[in-house]
Amino acid sequence: MATLWEAVAAPPPDSLAALIGRPKAALLAALDTPDTTASLARTLGVTPSAVSQHLSVLAACGLVARARAGRTVLYARSELGERVTARQGSAERRPSG
Repeated sequence: MATLWEAVAAPPPDSLAALIGRPKAALLAALDTPDTTASLARTLGVTPSAVSQHLSVLAACGLVARARAGRTVLYARSELGERVTARQGSAERRPSG
């Protein structure tokens, strides 16, 4: 009952998950707004250390950016990350044929 109003991240699109792996794709999809490692871990139901490892890889690839806010580090999709997720959404809706 306590988690009834919790936000749940949308599942990642299949082709993006095939490219970068389901955990990283889910993490990238969950970053609609800047967020912390601990909060992302709660949202995705994984450990903070797993989120941290995936965020490090996504940051090294230029898909997410870090910004310090006091003692907190916030992560957000970079411009490249936004383009990848936006194109992914349009590719998933495109009819085949």
